[in-house]
Amino acid sequence: MSDEVDNSVKKSRLAVMFEAFDMFWQRLKTDRATQIVTALVTIVVLGLYFVISSLLYVPHGEWRYGACKVVIEELAEYPSSVDILASGETPNSATIYYSRRNSFGDERLHLIYCLFDIKDGRPYIKSVAQDGKDLPKAAYKNVSDYLPFILQTDMDTQTPEGYNTDIEAAKDRKMLPLDPSFSYER
Repeated sequence: MSDEVDNSVKKSRLAVMFEAFDMFWQRLKTDRATQIVTALVTIVVLGLYFVISSLLYVPHGEWRYGACKVVIEELAEYPSSVDILASGETPNSATIYYSRRNSFGDERLHLIYCLFDIKDGRPYIKSVAQDGKDLPKAAYKNVSDYLPFILQTDMDTQTPEGYNTDIEAAKDRKMLPLDPSFSYER
């Protein structure tokens, strides 16, 4: 008995909502003031949405960027000492510019270029070049072999923020560590 009452209440609420929407629609078609107010409210809401979403947007790379980061993790002696400075992608490659500190605190800048291909429906790493020199296949073979499984994981593909031409702002720029557990306040 109570199910029938609940269903009739739900139906009546739904009918009231449809009736209210129909009344609004009829008024919108005939009343010029309602049309103007509705258009203004729509423009303001869409404008706020785009402004807020652009302020909160964090750029992310695709799977190629994430896979190239995994190659860097394999190559780095201490993955927590790697900072990604800039990155770029094309449909079949990823390029990452990064800095790496060794155990003595010496910091070096590197550019890595990962070229990908798909064979039999499975992506694989075709070649990797670091600082303009091709790396031997053994250096990235593990990553290439397990690439389909790596892509199924929830990898971090957040890209670093863009460069600023203001030198003072560039000094305060936060680098994007390869390992999120790394802390700059050490």
